Formats: sequence, structure tokens, C-alpha cells
Amino acid sequence: MLIIEKGEQTPLPKRYYTVHNICAYLYDHMTEVIGDFYYLNMADTPFDPPLPPEAGNDDFDHLDYLEKHGRHDELEIVVTKHLVMSMIGDMANFLYESLRIAKSGKMSVAYALLRKPFTDQLLIFEQLLIDRKDFINRFYHSGEPKQYDPSDRTIDKKGIVDKAVEMLNTIDLYNADLLYELRFDRSSTASINGITNQALHIVTNDKGYPTQQRDLNFIFGAPDRVEDQWKHYYFVMPLLLSYVGEVVDRVVFTLIKDPEGRHELKALERMLAFAMIFHEPNDKPTNTMLRHIGRMLETICPICQEKNRFSKSYLMAYFFEREFYCKRCHNPMNLSEAAHQKLKNLFFKTDDE
Repeated sequence: MLIIEKGEQTPLPKRYYTVHNICAYLYDHMTEVIGDFYYLNMADTPFDPPLPPEAGNDDFDHLDYLEKHGRHDELEIVVTKHLVMSMIGDMANFLYESLRIAKSGKMSVAYALLRKPFTDQLLIFEQLLIDRKDFINRFYHSGEPKQYDPSDRTIDKKGIVDKAVEMLNTIDLYNADLLYELRFDRSSTASINGITNQALHIVTNDKGYPTQQRDLNFIFGAPDRVEDQWKHYYFVMPLLLSYVGEVVDRVVFTLIKDPEGRHELKALERMLAFAMIFHEPNDKPTNTMLRHIGRMLETICPICQEKNRFSKSYLMAYFFEREFYCKRCHNPMNLSEAAHQKLKNLFFKTDDE
């Protein structure tokens, strides 16, 4: 289990408990796509017109049929869904183990597990976000690995990150320069590129992250080194987990409908995570913003008819419980349609803004 429960004994210093648990909830943003009934259509694509009766046979090749009959848009959707679900499952395995192991102080392994999800798989998700058709053409129709290999050094990774952040079109939660630095900048001491290389290799010669004299990477684990690693890890993880969640949601909700407004609620949770981790409790601009959001989400309780405006404490509780509770009768309630629309307007800019 990822959450650090009350009374649990762990080597992780208590000052990191909250951010660790926030990371666990942000991790769930991604994994719910493969485990929540809400996303059922990610595993089941309706076809119009329907496929022939023999499509139910085990040996029927759905993709070959769609391609031969010129149904390229449906083929693209089916392949994209399969890619998304498969990659999320694999990313989840790596990130789960990384978070689980980090709280015990085994930072060499915790860092090593970040490389594939944040440098390779996330880059594929960003390309699906930017131009799904182009990526599917390279991945499926061409099929040549060198055309979609995310580790190819000729790829303009900075350009991809810049474009992806631009396409998210959110309220300045994500900084493209920082995201690129944390993932790919070999010259930055904050980048997981160098740290994961050191975690995987006992000696590194790159000028950005060379092994020091008479040292072996991550072998001599003095307490101050582990403390520095925890401090860095719990700065990087919430940023990248939040960004992964937003990119995945953007791709997913172009493939399926979102009747309950799950996307804007998750965007709210990600903003609340940033507020809890990166701002002091008495930070006036943040508190002003949270008060504004709490008023903006005004909803009348369907049971007692109380008009609810949500305080900072109610919003923070929502992050961990994913429920809004009436201030008077304390029953859970759904936000009004007007509140959902205001969240959309807040988090997702329109093209003419």
C-alpha cells in the first residue's frame, strides 16, 4: 500500500509524509483509467457500421479488417486506446514500486524506476496529445521502431514538451522549461536524467553527472545523501505525476466521453496538490485563490437545501476523499452543473483567450 497510515513505522522523515501521500493520490489519477468503470469505453470501441458477424471469432483480425476497408479513423482510435491502456499499466508498475521503495530509503532503486515512465513513456503520451495521427502512422502503419523510439537523440524533446504544455492550455500549472529540465537536461543537478543514470550505472563519465573520485554511484549511502535524495525526490515526483495525469487525461478524454466532468475535478485536485505542497499555509495569494474557487463552486445540498460555499479546509478534504460534504447535514453531494462549467472555464482556457 502506498499511503502512509497513521502510526505506520517508516524510515521516511515525518516532514515528507504529506507529500508522499499526495503523490499516492496523484498516482491514482493515472491508474483509475485502467481500473474504474467510468473508463469502460477505453477497452471497448463501438463500430459504425458494425463489424461482420465473424468479428467474434478468436482468429478475426480487427485491425486488418479496418485497414482493408479504409476505416482509418476507427483504426487510429483502436490502436491509440490499446497503446494508452498498455502503457498506463506498465507505468503504474514502475511508479508504484518507486513510491513504495522511496519511503524506505532505498533511493537507488526508487530513482532507477523513474527513467522509463518519465523519459520514455511520457514522451509517447505527449506525442499522442500533440498529433495522434502522426504518431499512429509512425508506430502502426510504418511500424519501424526507429521512427517512434523515444530514446532517439535526434528527437526534439524540448519542442515536444513545449508543444504539449501549450496544448494543455491550463492555468499556468505546468512550466515547460522546468518539466524539460527535470526530465532531460543533462547539465542540471535537478534532472532525473543524470540521477537515474547514476542509479543504473555504478560509474558514469558524462560531464553533467560524473562519478566523483574514490566513489561509486549510490553505493556509499551516508545519511546526508539519503536526506538530499528524499528532498529532491519529493520535489520532482508530485510535479511529474501531476503532469502525467493531465497529459493522460487529455488523451483519454478525446477518445471517450466525460459525462460527469471527471476531468475538471481531477484538474482541481492537481491544483490543490500544488497548493498543499508548494505554498506556505499563510500564503496570501494562494489562500485568496482557494477562497475564490470555494465561492465559485457554490452548490445547494439536495437533502437540506443548504447553499454551500467551500472553505479551504473543505477543498483540502476533497483532495483526499474525492467527496464534497454539505456544511449543514454533512452528506456527500455532487457539484452543480454551473460549478462544473466554472471549473472548466478556470482550468481549460478557450482558444480565443
